[in-house]
Amino acid sequence: MSKDEMGNFTLNAPVEERIQAWMSEPWLMLQRTFMVLAAATLLGGIASAVWGRRGSSRPAVRVREAAAEAAFKAPPPWEYYSSAISKGNLFGSAASVARPKLVVVKPPPVHKATLAELAADLTLVGIVNDGGPQAAIMSNKTKEVSYVAVGGRIGPITVAAIEGNQVKLTYEGEAMSLSL
Repeated sequence: MSKDEMGNFTLNAPVEERIQAWMSEPWLMLQRTFMVLAAATLLGGIASAVWGRRGSSRPAVRVREAAAEAAFKAPPPWEYYSSAISKGNLFGSAASVARPKLVVVKPPPVHKATLAELAADLTLVGIVNDGGPQAAIMSNKTKEVSYVAVGGRIGPITVAAIEGNQVKLTYEGEAMSLSL
């Protein structure tokens, strides 16, 4: 350093140029800042390790002694175990707890419709003999008329025969007739 005419301190020209170059490169500045912080952290860690051992030895000993006292408990004597075995109640009150009764609930039987119930809605309206007999059967609920030949179906009901003014219906082994 040197003084200028005004009495201010100034840096030597080469030193000032190096500082200017260092400040103008942001990447170099970031690297050097990181290196300074890393060195300070390292020195701080070494100092705390050196001084920390002196101050923390007594509390650590006290903690270890308290943990050892809490951990050491004498086990019960042999008589304690042998009396539990001789009583036959090894698991305490758990073995004497009453178990709940198992109640089996059967679902109600599913009602399966019979042919009479299924055909109660049907009415024989007519029989058409156009190239083969066909029965005109009307649903009383929907008022729709279905033309069905022998072997045809109205829902699950099968037309088994068409004779004169009667239609024979079958459903799962049951049979019945509709008449005009």
